[in-house]
Amino acid sequence: MKAEVMLVKLEKRARLEIIEAEERERQRDHERQLELATALHREPEGKALDVYSLLSRDDVFKKDVLKEALLKRYLLTEQGFRKKFRYSNPEKEETFGQFILR
Repeated sequence: MKAEVMLVKLEKRARLEIIEAEERERQRDHERQLELATALHREPEGKALDVYSLLSRDDVFKKDVLKEALLKRYLLTEQGFRKKFRYSNPEKEETFGQFILR
């Protein structure tokens, strides 16, 4: 009987420790995202400055939103890559395989 009670207490403690560890990891991840967003918007220039100024105050600190907006602005999307590939030409003495990988 005592062993069962001890086992239940240990299981509860283990679950609490797991939950606390997950919360700490989420907090660290959130801090990393804030650091990255802060680093990305320190001194933007050109197109990046346009993107930064058009985003809302909250969206500027959201890594995913900022990243998506920057990729769209620089045409680094599937459509943008397709357009770049369609209108680019192989360089002198470049094989077709090298051209595709570039």
